[in-house]
Amino acid sequence: MKLETTISAAFCALGLAILPAAQAHADDRVIVGPGTSIGVCTIASVGTDKHGNLVALTAGHCMRVPNQRVSVGGRDVGFFAAWSSTWPSEPFREDAQLDYAVIQLDPKVVKPTNLTPAGRRVDRITPYPDPRQLLCKYGQVTEHTCGNMLERDGNAVRSWQLAFPGDSGGPAYADSGLVGIASSVNLLRIWAPIQFTGISGVLADLAAQGGVGAGFTPVG
Repeated sequence: MKLETTISAAFCALGLAILPAAQAHADDRVIVGPGTSIGVCTIASVGTDKHGNLVALTAGHCMRVPNQRVSVGGRDVGFFAAWSSTWPSEPFREDAQLDYAVIQLDPKVVKPTNLTPAGRRVDRITPYPDPRQLLCKYGQVTEHTCGNMLERDGNAVRSWQLAFPGDSGGPAYADSGLVGIASSVNLLRIWAPIQFTGISGVLADLAAQGGVGAGFTPVG
């Protein structure tokens, strides 16, 4: 009995010694992906660029000042590193053609995901979906909603579905393909009021700039 007690005590002591080391290696990074809230806006997608940076896409009008810091759940995750050359030239201007910005994320702080909070996977680029496909979006306010893709005007993609302020920057997707970034609601265009900035124009503009975000590829 005394031997058993001694062995048990030894194993307990060993466990207590190992426990802090195990906890020290726990992954406490912030999960960031399509649909993540960044305060007043939502993230469209997380991926890497051709320079090896970990980046996220959102709406350009979500950036108040260039290079501002971005937080998720109270933790600093990165900063706005690139944006449309035409944004923000006029605050609150309705222009869905190139309403985008790139957040450079800190890989030591961020754990990237391709799943929305609703469990929908957004892991590839679909610049021109079949018009017969449902166009869905995820925003932090109205969450996962879908509607028909009704028209494309230049790089603006328009549909009819539920979207409120706060959903800006969220992903528009067909199946698991990223189609665009939630930009604005124009109630004067009642036949197709919800506007997204098409991902094709975003990627082309980033490629032309050649900096952070160029060659963006979503997390697979």
